[in-house]
Amino acid sequence: MKFKRLGLLEDHLLVAESVRMQCESWGFSEFIHYSSAKQLLSELSGGLEFDLLLMDLGMPNTDVEQVFAQIRRKHPAQKVLFLSGTRIVEVVNRLMKMGARGFVTKMAGWEEVGFAIKLVMLDEVYVDSRLYRKDIAINVDPFESLSTREHTVCSLIVEGKTYKEIADTLFIEVNTVGTYMSRIHKKLGTESREEINNLALRYGRFS
Repeated sequence: MKFKRLGLLEDHLLVAESVRMQCESWGFSEFIHYSSAKQLLSELSGGLEFDLLLMDLGMPNTDVEQVFAQIRRKHPAQKVLFLSGTRIVEVVNRLMKMGARGFVTKMAGWEEVGFAIKLVMLDEVYVDSRLYRKDIAINVDPFESLSTREHTVCSLIVEGKTYKEIADTLFIEVNTVGTYMSRIHKKLGTESREEINNLALRYGRFS
């Protein structure tokens, strides 16, 4: 398999150089290392695209989970594989629920990392064998948390309907549509129509 760009968020240069050396063997033609989450988010917002992002949870003075949450909201199609020293199941479980494509501990060899990358690029998920797989929630579809009426409203939003059009279709008040939308945004972790549309595309909803 051949891919274009691999990104890495990692503060240790030794790890970054090791990933750079493996990059070609994993099928990537370009590698970009970030030691700053702010720079990574800025370049993503500027339109830079990655076939895959590797992210380290242990970045100093950085809430990487929050950074990942921002990536999920604004770039829901972006594949992220975590490479970290932590083996705390609760942390891994939280990340997988948020939409991470996989998790590899730094005890793994590069061969295992390469295998994890291969699976993720095939739209599979990978959880390090050192963790109990049965304890990990794999990429839960956020749309499953919506009620039947919220799901209906969401589908009409994805179709491009206005609040007024949705209200007329469902025979409800416009402000009731607004209430449903507030609930939908809260459950999906979105802030705009565009983010809902991107998330729907990511999970193959309403197509």
